[in-house]
Amino acid sequence: MPHPIRILQISDSHLFVDSKKRLLGLDTEASFHAVVDLAKAEQAQHDIALVLATGDVAQDCSTRAYEYYKKVVEAEFKAPILWLPGNHDDSKLMTECLKECSERVSPCAYDLDKWTIIMLDSSVQHEVYGLLKQDQLDYLDRTLSEKTGQHVMVCLHHHPILCGSHWLDGHNLKNAKELWAILHKYPNVKTLVWGHIHQEFHAVHEVNGHAIQCYAPPSTCIQFKPRCYDFALDTLNPGYRWFDLYTNGDFKTGISRTEQSFQMDMQSKGY
Repeated sequence: MPHPIRILQISDSHLFVDSKKRLLGLDTEASFHAVVDLAKAEQAQHDIALVLATGDVAQDCSTRAYEYYKKVVEAEFKAPILWLPGNHDDSKLMTECLKECSERVSPCAYDLDKWTIIMLDSSVQHEVYGLLKQDQLDYLDRTLSEKTGQHVMVCLHHHPILCGSHWLDGHNLKNAKELWAILHKYPNVKTLVWGHIHQEFHAVHEVNGHAIQCYAPPSTCIQFKPRCYDFALDTLNPGYRWFDLYTNGDFKTGISRTEQSFQMDMQSKGY
């Protein structure tokens, strides 16, 4: 089998304008660096083709967060970054900060040999839940109609499949039905990837024999405890996800977590 294309998903970093600020007691900048250092060490034998920033890069809508994430990731991996906003980001600010690479900010499509990566903006200003507005859905449908000869990965921030945590599933993608209707028109869509839920996740969404593999990664900072009715933090360490993409449409994926743990307020009721 030909050598695969390796890409990384480094998500939900929640960086602040002030590096001394903490998220529920956790130093998000330190944990971000720990995850990047881990990925660099683990991926030393691989050529990284792409890094996916799947939302909540910033905790406080600061320009510094995007500039800092870009500076660190590009320096370590020498790879382009694809960007999309989460509910803690400001999509207009993100676009403005990244105007020199605007072709890699959602909505966008990026070709890697026989694969195409599509990034969508599911953020809603001043809301935690997600929604793909009509322009995003139209972009997705149009792009997929133009990429029928490619294998496709689609990325967004909010989860279109319930993850099993009552509090978090209230902040899901509200028009998931419309998304699935488009995706299942195109059998070359192989996988759907998101952030937001701060936990490792895998599910399969199948319609008429077309199975789309769905994934979320650990956050680079705090982890949400799975299958909890109310907000709860997990004790698992920060991490990232990698994908190997093969020219025949197959792919492999996995996650890694830091050995280093980080202090946080485990009694917190949310943020």
